[in-house]
Amino acid sequence: MPIPSIFEGDAFGLEVDILQRYQKHFRAHGYTVFRDLLKGGALATLREAVLPLRQYAHRRDMVMHCMEDTPRHMSTLGTQTLRRLIPALEDVYTHPPLIALLSSVYGTRILPLPEDAVDRFVFNHLHRAGDTHGAHFDDYPISFVFVFEAPHESQGGYVEICPNAASVHDIEGPKAQRIVLGEGDAYLLQSDTTAHRVAPITSSASRTALNFAYTTESFTPRMVTQSAQVLYS
Repeated sequence: MPIPSIFEGDAFGLEVDILQRYQKHFRAHGYTVFRDLLKGGALATLREAVLPLRQYAHRRDMVMHCMEDTPRHMSTLGTQTLRRLIPALEDVYTHPPLIALLSSVYGTRILPLPEDAVDRFVFNHLHRAGDTHGAHFDDYPISFVFVFEAPHESQGGYVEICPNAASVHDIEGPKAQRIVLGEGDAYLLQSDTTAHRVAPITSSASRTALNFAYTTESFTPRMVTQSAQVLYS
């Protein structure tokens, strides 16, 4: 399936005022949500390729000790496995128009993670009652997430964030925000300084997403943890 072709030409088709709105929101809040980013049949093409990955995902049920014992109940695939299952995902991840769009919104040129990183691009699937991607920071500064299945807000699965957090537990405090996403939405997040999690889902819900991780030339991590190795190796 020629996945990279969905990004060719004017696939994003953003008007200048819409792009500026994304830029302004990101700089004010540390995240922005893209609605209808992919045009025409592009979303359906990518979704058709991604959803079958659910059958290959590895189950994880644990607490993440390096993130203050926050829970992980989810099924995952890391970069190396995704490269074998859908080789074209590497081309999507590094596609120049996508990099250019995200760089414009972020405010500086973004770069792919090293080729051997296990979390360069990953697959996350929440599909059992109580499944959650517990509160955490990322080792890299930029997370771009495509959502292919999204529960109704009443079923959980929404994103909770707390920008400029001192601890992952700040997600429980008054500064936490909720981001409700629908099928086909994507969001860009300042992921190294924002405590974030995916809220637990109910028994009838399913949440499926691809997470693309990026960095910048001048980035220095404030922490380096084993969380990516544990979830995605």
